[in-house]
Amino acid sequence: MERGIMALPGLGYDRIVTLHAAKIIQSNADEVSGGKAVWHNPGLVDVVFEPANPFPLPILFIFLCLGGISIPISLAVKGLGGSKCPACGRRVRKGQEICPHCGGYLSYAMIDI
Repeated sequence: MERGIMALPGLGYDRIVTLHAAKIIQSNADEVSGGKAVWHNPGLVDVVFEPANPFPLPILFIFLCLGGISIPISLAVKGLGGSKCPACGRRVRKGQEICPHCGGYLSYAMIDI
């Protein structure tokens, strides 16, 4: 007795292939609607399409706008953390006694003897 898959009448397997794209230009699909093509039990899938953008345009626009705002804010906050060297005028970190740029002593770090 042979073992295998037995096909029962009326209980066939239905295979559906669906493709989502920006635009379907040409295909042998059973159903085409805008950027969607559907094949039912295809022997061959043949399609020419324009790929969809992985990032929807409004979300990409919002992301770029938020990035454009956050960069100046982060630079402004970074600048508030230190002070200027009295000798060269460049920014130095809080707590430093000697300017890393010119080697000058910082006035707030001087100690009277």
